[in-house]
Amino acid sequence: MKTIILALTVLLLISGCSGGFLGKSSNDAASVTTEKIYKGKEGLTWKFFENAPPDEVYENGILPVGIRLFNKGASDIKNGYLLVWTDNNQILKLDQDSLIPKGLSFTDDGMIKFDLNGKNAEFQEGGSEILTFNFKTEKLSVISPTAKELPVKVKVTYCHKYQTIVGETVCIDAGSEQKVRDKSCKVENLNLDSQGAPVAVTKIESEMIPIGGSSSKVIPRFTILVQNLDQGIVVKDDVDIKDSCSKTVIRDKIKVVARLSNEDGKNMLKCSNGGIVTLEENKGTIVCSYEEGFDENMGTFSAPLYITLDYGYTKTGWKEVKIKKLGK
Repeated sequence: MKTIILALTVLLLISGCSGGFLGKSSNDAASVTTEKIYKGKEGLTWKFFENAPPDEVYENGILPVGIRLFNKGASDIKNGYLLVWTDNNQILKLDQDSLIPKGLSFTDDGMIKFDLNGKNAEFQEGGSEILTFNFKTEKLSVISPTAKELPVKVKVTYCHKYQTIVGETVCIDAGSEQKVRDKSCKVENLNLDSQGAPVAVTKIESEMIPIGGSSSKVIPRFTILVQNLDQGIVVKDDVDIKDSCSKTVIRDKIKVVARLSNEDGKNMLKCSNGGIVTLEENKGTIVCSYEEGFDENMGTFSAPLYITLDYGYTKTGWKEVKIKKLGK
C-alpha cells in the first residue's frame, strides 16, 4: 500500500513528458508566447538615435544625445544604472538638467537609475525607454589654442542585475529492476540553446549515483554548463551593481540554485563551490546533486529540473564625435 501511494504521489508531482518547458519543445508543446519569452541571447540593449549624437558639432554649443533602451530578455530590471560619460570632460560637459523624461534624473556621478520590464505575455518584445539629454561643448582653446577640431567619444555603460531561468524535464532512474524497454524514460544529456538572457545553461549532463545502506537509493547528479552568450561582462550578483558601471568589481561569478520540483524550496539540489560557478573564457561548469536521493521502488520517471542563475551584467558602447572650431 505504501508503495502504491508513493507511486501515485510521484505521478501527481512530476511531468510525464520528455523534453523541456519554459520555451523548449516537448510532447506537451509550450505555448508560442512562452517560447518567445524564454528565447534569445540578449537582455538589456541600447542604441543612439540617428544623428543624436551627430557626427560633428561646433565648439561653445550643444551636443544632443538620444538613447533608446530595450529589455529583450525575460527578466525584469530593477534599479539598473546607465552611466553617461566621455573620454574628454574638458570639452564636453553633461547638462544634467536637460534629461527627458523628467521622472528620471542624473546622479552626481553622471548615472541614470531606471527600471525596465522584460518580455512577458502582454509585451512579447519586452519593455523600452527613450532618454534624451545634452552635452555642452566648450571652446577648443581649453585644449589647444591652435586646434581646429577634436575627436571625442560619447560613451554609455549600463549595469544591472539579471536572472536566467531554465526549466527542463529530466529522467530519474532510481535503479529498479525493470527491463530497459519497459522504462518510461532514458537518462541522457541535454543540449540547450538560449533562455531569453545573455547568460544561459547550454548543456546538462545527467547521471544516477547508487548509494548503499539500509535501503538502496540513487542520487541524481547534474553537471551544468553555463555560458555568457553576449558581449558584455558578467559580475557577481551580490556586489553593489552601481559600482560595476565605473569600477573594477568581482567578475565572472554566477549564483546557481537548482531544484527537482515545480515548487520553490522543494527537492533542492546541493551545488558545488557553494552554488557559485566561475566563468573562464565565458564558460563554466557546476555540479548539482539531489543528496536525499530516491528509493529504488520509485522506479523510473520524468521530473522537472529548474535552474536559476543570478548575476550582474555590464556593457559599454560609444560614438565618436568631432568638435569643430567656429570660424571668425
